[in-house]
Amino acid sequence: MIEFKDQNVSVLEYNLFDFSIDQTQFTVLKTYKDFFLNIPLTIGIIGESHFLILKDKFSEVLACISPKEESLLKNKLQDKLSINKKIHGFSIDSSISVIEDMNKIYELLDYFETENTISYEFPSKDTFSFKPVTSLKLIKVSPKTIVLETLHAYPNEHRVVYSISTISKG
Repeated sequence: MIEFKDQNVSVLEYNLFDFSIDQTQFTVLKTYKDFFLNIPLTIGIIGESHFLILKDKFSEVLACISPKEESLLKNKLQDKLSINKKIHGFSIDSSISVIEDMNKIYELLDYFETENTISYEFPSKDTFSFKPVTSLKLIKVSPKTIVLETLHAYPNEHRVVYSISTISKG
């Protein structure tokens, strides 16, 4: 288990790269590897949030730190963020929302308890109504489309960050 580190939603930033980033710069806690169109795909939970890498094509990082590489697109997260970009023949549509409604938070936490999800529970100094957790769910929608849904829970702020990225070829 990693050491407690107080983090908050206000420092999250979304970065999109048109190449494979070096994931060793992060504290990688869990990864899942697969293939998309015969291209190696890695998703990972990091001590700072998450990443997705489609080898030699692009990388997406939502984190509380800035990656060392220069990004194609960099956005600080506010309440809502939408990204639509084409890179190397792939369409990337991402939407990121900060959720404060407790009913919606519990609904999302339950949803991410299902199969096809990797999760990591972070250490906490206090007891909250929900746990500090990051969860990733990869869904193969069709041979040319995948969806990555993520949940980043910040119980110290009573907020959750939910993201959905749809990646399509063509």
